[in-house]
Amino acid sequence: MTSTPQELRERATSCRVRAQDASPARAQQLRECARIFLQQARRLALFEHSKEIGRMNVTTASFREYLRTQRH
Repeated sequence: MTSTPQELRERATSCRVRAQDASPARAQQLRECARIFLQQARRLALFEHSKEIGRMNVTTASFREYLRTQRH
C-alpha cells in the first residue's frame, strides 16, 4: 500500500480535522496518526529525491529545494 507524499499529507489533514470534533482520548490518537502520516510523507519524499540526484548528493538544502518545486 504505497501512497504518494501528497496522499499521505491529505490523510494527515483528514485526521487533524476529525480530531477537532473527537473526544480528548480519540483526538490524541488522531493527532498521533496525523504525525505518523506526515513522517511517512517526508520519508517518501526524501527517498524520491535521493533517487533523482543520488543518495550521496542529498543535502538539507537540496531536499528543501526539492520540496519547494514539488508544491508548485
